[in-house]
Amino acid sequence: MMEVGGRTYSFQVASEVGERDGLGVEAYRENGAKRVLVCEVFRHDLDRNVTFTAFEQDIPFEVVEHTCRMARERLADWQWTE
Repeated sequence: MMEVGGRTYSFQVASEVGERDGLGVEAYRENGAKRVLVCEVFRHDLDRNVTFTAFEQDIPFEVVEHTCRMARERLADWQWTE
């Protein structure tokens, strides 16, 4: 968890199988009992690329930076082999 500007953010690694196969790091803004997805870094295994998606505007840079750092560390090797 991380607190920025009086708001609390949490992060998780999640896999997705189906419409898009891959692994992602998601950042959530905690809002009481509700968690709001604010951004993600996703490794698309079929397309062999990595993308960043923001689901809200004005996300604190510290949150974006932490999400990207976690992705570099936890999404494993981005150099796909044939």
